[in-house]
Amino acid sequence: MAALSGSSSECCTLKKALNRLISNTSSSPRTRTRSEPLYVISLERYGRDADFALRFPDSVSMSESLFDATITDGDCKIRVSLDPAVNRLISVNMLHCGSVIRHVELSRGEDSASFHVCSLEVDRVSGGDAALRALSSVSVRAIPWMGAEPSAGPLRARRSSYLPLWNNHDFCGEMWRDTAPSEPDAEDSEEEIDEISLNSRNPAAQITIIPKNQISPDWVLPDLPHSFICGQELPSCPQGHIGDVIGVVIFVGRPERVRRKDGQRSEIEEYRWLQLADRTSDKPIMIKLFSTSQPDIQSRIYPMALLVCTRLKLIRSAVDRATTFEYLTNTSLTQVYCTGTGSHPVMPYRGIRPIRQFLHWLKQVDESSLLERAVIGGYFGYPPLPVSLPNFMENRRGEAGLISGGEMKLECEKLIYREKRQFAIQCVITAACYHHREDSGRTQYSDLPSAPLSPRVRRQREGSEPHRTPVKRKLFSSTSPRKRLAPPLQPLATEDDAERDFSLFDGAMEFLVGEQEDDSNDEDEDEDFSTPPSSPMTSRLGLTRVANETLPRVFCYERRHVQAVAVGLQVNNFHKLLPQRELESFSPASCYTGYFTLTMRALSDGVMLDVVFLPAAPGNLHWMPLPLSHNNSWESILSHGGFSPHAPPPSPADLIATANQLTNQRLLCVLDACALGGEKMELVLNRAFPLR
Repeated sequence: MAALSGSSSECCTLKKALNRLISNTSSSPRTRTRSEPLYVISLERYGRDADFALRFPDSVSMSESLFDATITDGDCKIRVSLDPAVNRLISVNMLHCGSVIRHVELSRGEDSASFHVCSLEVDRVSGGDAALRALSSVSVRAIPWMGAEPSAGPLRARRSSYLPLWNNHDFCGEMWRDTAPSEPDAEDSEEEIDEISLNSRNPAAQITIIPKNQISPDWVLPDLPHSFICGQELPSCPQGHIGDVIGVVIFVGRPERVRRKDGQRSEIEEYRWLQLADRTSDKPIMIKLFSTSQPDIQSRIYPMALLVCTRLKLIRSAVDRATTFEYLTNTSLTQVYCTGTGSHPVMPYRGIRPIRQFLHWLKQVDESSLLERAVIGGYFGYPPLPVSLPNFMENRRGEAGLISGGEMKLECEKLIYREKRQFAIQCVITAACYHHREDSGRTQYSDLPSAPLSPRVRRQREGSEPHRTPVKRKLFSSTSPRKRLAPPLQPLATEDDAERDFSLFDGAMEFLVGEQEDDSNDEDEDEDFSTPPSSPMTSRLGLTRVANETLPRVFCYERRHVQAVAVGLQVNNFHKLLPQRELESFSPASCYTGYFTLTMRALSDGVMLDVVFLPAAPGNLHWMPLPLSHNNSWESILSHGGFSPHAPPPSPADLIATANQLTNQRLLCVLDACALGGEKMELVLNRAFPLR
């Protein structure tokens, strides 16, 4: 085969590598690029076919998918298939559109005209925006192909089109076209019609409206095509009720993924939380919308849009016997209409009474008040968990029980991009830090879990300002826990500092090195609360700073399309790619005032967990506290997930001053874990129940 020709320069990295490959006459030729960077400008997925096991016998259990990529060096580009061995890098979003790759090993395809990537190295040192910077002066679409332009279909399987990158349900791409519905059969079109005439007079017809609860099943009445329910009616609807809703979107959550098990198989489903406001209730209508229903619309739902969802199923969750929460989710018949998406033009429910009433309210509503509540993205946990340990454990019947720190670390390493999972683990809190909104709302987080430190070395927080003297407090001391701890405030810390950045640093020497109490009466008690010794090699999991993806953002109507991409899942084409810090250009929502970071130690094996805690507070319409009063102690706040709704919340300074409540306190912690991409693992504390 002749060497490849084209308009690319002679120093083109791809051209030189492929010419070496073509000139290699061995039975299975391969070549590897050197340290020159290559850039991934598209990534496309498709399902494997029946020949997969023959082509990749060592990768049968790795993935159900195959991937093609377009790579460039800036002078030319080529589309290649990727070996299933690199699928894991894609599934955790370490290899993605915009990645810089080096030392790429290439081989010839089966038809001798295509090329296959056997292995590669992702350059994580150059930064996430290296490809954007390197290709900023060229038109990526105008970069010439190396050789002939490839076909539009997949390279390694007998498939006619590609799938979405992150779900299996959105088949509305460029390769798909709408087709007219088929003509109904003559037998199906001949339906029996009964005509009923109602006299207006001589004699006048009498019409009686029968309430729903008086309709007998023996009448076998057909189901109504639409049954709209409002927010006020949701609490009185039975579990599993099927209904329709209409409202103004005031919250669109970030897309997340969850693993659903169906028999022997497990499939990843994409979903996002929505909140709708209607005229009837101060509480928003909660919807957990999966991508199984019109995912092309789901990705384009913005706050302040008018949304109609039909045939939703009501799910009810109980916090205690008297407190329940409801949300709606998809059924197989759910349809979605959202203004601004240009879809679903036929609305047969337009003229029915609930719709007319809602539209009448919409004309009179104060739009600015709704805009103030409009939020997009960020962590959102719903429905609320029970506030007592017995109720929580009862609700977990059939689910995995408590796990050790090492087991949790292994399970988190299995999570794929944006997959969310909940864990229950026994811990003690060894350190805490409060970060005020002004210090951390838009700034750094740690890209990697911080390195474990010796228990005798004070921990340096990443991103801390060198000129600030934080307020420090030991959560535990080497003295008896019954002794009063020293006041937390230091003379060098100003009052402003105390409100902005509170820190509780490691100080539990008897926990870390296994020292015994001097008081013999406390010996048994100390054994119960002891944890394994720590060492500089102790495993660690989580982030020491809140991730940008964790914070909810103020909705920006003027930049709503950019904001939706910034909040959404990783894109698969270079022309959609945004800088990694684009999300930071949108201000955190007013519901976010700050956060706690808690350092926890697993009781089972000493694994350290860096956890974010976002307590719900009175007046917060996004993270609303439970309607249950408590005394705002640390124990109550952690078990309720936030502050009491019937009392002013304590200031962070007050909480730090009472941190001795956590001394030697064993906790059963419920953690929400979400893989944010690469090695970023978000851990958010949902509940922490004291163990007696």
